[in-house]
Amino acid sequence: MGRASRKPESSEARPSRTHAPFAQRKGREQAKRRERGMLGAAGQGEGKQHHIPQTPLHTITTNNKIEQIMPADLTGKRIIITGAATGIGRSTAILAARCGAQAITIFDVDDTAAQEIAITINAEAGSPIAKCWHVDVADRPSVEGSTAAAVQWMGGVDVLLHFAGIMDGAYTPIESFEEATWDRVIDINLRGTYLIAKECVTYMNDQPNGGVIITTASGAGVIGGSSSYAYGASKGAVHGFTMVMQRHIDMSKIRVQDIAPGRVRTPLVLENLRQQLEITGDQARYDAEITSLIDPDDVAKIAVFMASDEAKAMRGPVFTR
Repeated sequence: MGRASRKPESSEARPSRTHAPFAQRKGREQAKRRERGMLGAAGQGEGKQHHIPQTPLHTITTNNKIEQIMPADLTGKRIIITGAATGIGRSTAILAARCGAQAITIFDVDDTAAQEIAITINAEAGSPIAKCWHVDVADRPSVEGSTAAAVQWMGGVDVLLHFAGIMDGAYTPIESFEEATWDRVIDINLRGTYLIAKECVTYMNDQPNGGVIITTASGAGVIGGSSSYAYGASKGAVHGFTMVMQRHIDMSKIRVQDIAPGRVRTPLVLENLRQQLEITGDQARYDAEITSLIDPDDVAKIAVFMASDEAKAMRGPVFTR
């Protein structure tokens, strides 16, 4: 069977298109409870909140009224997020749901953490808008099968946010860098990007509104400076691959960009700094670098905006510090 046309079958299990963004729904519920005298002016007695990192929404003032607005509007968007169990992917999944995403598919190899984030999102949403699959992005059958299942569940795919990746071989000299380490990093970071992008483009081509694909490069791979030869090479290649996609894919239908995060407080970066401290013994440098890390939530705000229709005129990579 040809792969040029993959139209998802109908499914009663698809998430509803009509769920309201979290912030709107929560505000209405609090207002109703306040009218019944169940909440104080500042929401006292509101009850235990689900543990999700809170991301402040922008505010605007209109006619002396302060209103909350979302950092980006993802209303109705069906989104696949790889590497969403931890770090930037996790923060992005949470924020995307709060910005009105219709459905969020989580692809990760960490089944426990992925399930926990899906449960967390669904609990706050009040409906099953998030679902996870065990996916090894370097394995073609895993990517093809899980993407097909996710697209059927969501009824399509409007956005791919691809964060899955690893960093091995840090601080290893090139003369002793193992081939197995090189292959593993290249497979997951570069081959994985190629496989998941290929699958999503196939489905987006069949959709009238196309879609958005955001890959993850790194300043370490684009401008140099990585502690791992394999990681730097893989992320530089992801950036190059994304630029080639931009040139050959109809950007009027499918927008392709990459985000290049800098030093972010993720498990991957924290482990890298721990290894650096172990090798150098420089505690002052370690403390300074830990202090300078930015939060995954800050990168998530950028990624969510890039995924939204508000960013439709954007082109090229986006770097963070």
